[in-house]
Amino acid sequence: MLSDILGLPADYYAGPGKRVILLVSNVRDANFYDPVNNPSYIAGFYDGTVNAYADRNIITVESKAWNVNTGPPGYQNEATVAHEFQHLINGDQGPGEESWANEGRSEYAEFINGYRATPEDHRTQWSDFPENSLTVWGDQDDDPDQNFEILSDYQTAYWFFLYLAGRIQEAGIHVENNQFLKDVSRLTSDPEVGATSIDNMLRTIGAPFDFRRVFDDFRIAMLFGGTSDQTSWGNYISAYDSPSGVPSHRWTSAGCAVG
Repeated sequence: MLSDILGLPADYYAGPGKRVILLVSNVRDANFYDPVNNPSYIAGFYDGTVNAYADRNIITVESKAWNVNTGPPGYQNEATVAHEFQHLINGDQGPGEESWANEGRSEYAEFINGYRATPEDHRTQWSDFPENSLTVWGDQDDDPDQNFEILSDYQTAYWFFLYLAGRIQEAGIHVENNQFLKDVSRLTSDPEVGATSIDNMLRTIGAPFDFRRVFDDFRIAMLFGGTSDQTSWGNYISAYDSPSGVPSHRWTSAGCAVG
């Protein structure tokens, strides 16, 4: 599209068009212009409009502190690649996906690929701000008393998909070779969206529950103040043998309500 608009030659872009481009860039976000008042920054992003203009599959990763954010102990850049790659795939397969499901599955992709290397204990926003909705993304963005409460949306959605996978394995469905994890991963390629997509998947694998039941149970499960290892749904998390070889840590809950 961009080559047509600018009158560029047909061979302006080098290389096969189907390749995925990893663009490492110092993203021009609020932190770039005013880091003192905006300490948080965009770690990476996928933008379907950018990809359409460039006629390439592109994901962007922030170059800031590259040597610190790559590799152990946090594997932040590797996690960002997994996160944004899910967005890229979902943009092709289900471009109308609801934000909570799209972001939750991108967080889940970080775990599946083995880049949730640090304990979840420090991720407290979702227990600090229990008024956040799971399915209404950014519903507390205008709350004048809280700063950057959107992190709670990310964390709640992430743990919902971990809980969904855990409920499938708890029911004894597709336990062999961690197939239950792949059942949840395949939601990315479903053209249906949100709860409908989840219901379709649960129906296909013969689960004895639907999205509504899982959601209601999730709200109760999140009140538990122990660790995921102490639950029948979450004991797979720290035992997960990820493809990266990086150990996965259990989750410790402070106990929270999810709306």
